[in-house]
Amino acid sequence: MNFVQNPKAIALLIHLTMIIDLDIRITQTPDGYRVTAQAPDSGLAEAELDYEALAAPEFQEKLAQVREEPFTTDQALFREIGDVLFRALFRGQVQDLFFALFSQRVQGEENASLRLRLNVHDNALDLATLPWEFMHHQDVFLATQVNTLLTRQLLNLNYGGIESLKVQGLPKTLIAIPQVGGLDTAKEEQVVVQALAAAQMPYRVLKGRVTRQALDDALAEEPYAILHFIGHGAFDEDEDGVMHGRLRLNAAGEDLPPGEDEDWINEVELQSLLGNHRSLKLVVLNGCEVGEVSQRPEGEGFWGVAPALLRAGIPAVVAMQYPIRDDVAIQFAETFYRRLCTGQWAGHVDFAVTLARNACFLAFPDDRGFATPVLYLRSKDGVIFDI
Repeated sequence: MNFVQNPKAIALLIHLTMIIDLDIRITQTPDGYRVTAQAPDSGLAEAELDYEALAAPEFQEKLAQVREEPFTTDQALFREIGDVLFRALFRGQVQDLFFALFSQRVQGEENASLRLRLNVHDNALDLATLPWEFMHHQDVFLATQVNTLLTRQLLNLNYGGIESLKVQGLPKTLIAIPQVGGLDTAKEEQVVVQALAAAQMPYRVLKGRVTRQALDDALAEEPYAILHFIGHGAFDEDEDGVMHGRLRLNAAGEDLPPGEDEDWINEVELQSLLGNHRSLKLVVLNGCEVGEVSQRPEGEGFWGVAPALLRAGIPAVVAMQYPIRDDVAIQFAETFYRRLCTGQWAGHVDFAVTLARNACFLAFPDDRGFATPVLYLRSKDGVIFDI
């Protein structure tokens, strides 16, 4: 490509070079947990995670309040949780490196962003499931700002990261909507379709009885780059005490009575189903929750599914770590696809998620929904396509 003769390519190159990656890793040691941080041109910073603060009964009580149903409506509580998370992670040399990078290379720069790539080993489940997207410092929730992009990665994948999410031309999107009660699927479908149509992006809607076979067949028909799932997810404990993530599809068969038409596909089965569809670059797991939410089991959400999708080779996954209200989920979907498809950050999945989180915070500042979406990213640049 000739960048001299391609102004658009020049703009993209400049934008990408202004993103500074800060890799932050949490690993278990015999004495606790170790945090390391490193940028491309910096030395390795090390510090001990303040696990005592995270395990403190007062903090755990605050986390329990956030998980409560109906949803917590207390922004002050979110800030308190975010402050503890920030101080526990950014200590000593790690804090010094973060502040140095931000103050010297990001603050005051129009196009500069510091991308925080958080790696938590999944054998430390109590840390991996913490809502790091609440991290708060100096009156700002870091995950809502484009100058502090927050993504997650997994340390113990048995294969390396993906160089890029880029695809040739406009990516095709499959919107999967299993038949299920209690969700405003029609509204979210409309929002997603309108956003994709506005960017002239090809899509297909698969709805009604979405069985395992139907989903597999649909993905095999076209080289879809994006799978958007609208439905129920769960993260709960099996009889052996092991936590598993699941998605609710429809059972095979005709004229099944209510209650018998459910097919909960677990993370291992989902990994097998999607692993053969290598064109997939992004999976979005977005659910709307309405009705008697207090009757749902604790832990319901998409968190447990996302790691399985990464192991299946999916480069980027957007998942919900808590059940999310119908109106907040719709706000997220509308902003996410609008930012992903149009504007100065079009094609950047990490920017799109960040801006969608911020839109949820601005529209619903006392709802936990802004910190509910989690972006798992395996690529180096976060670019899925270039319009």
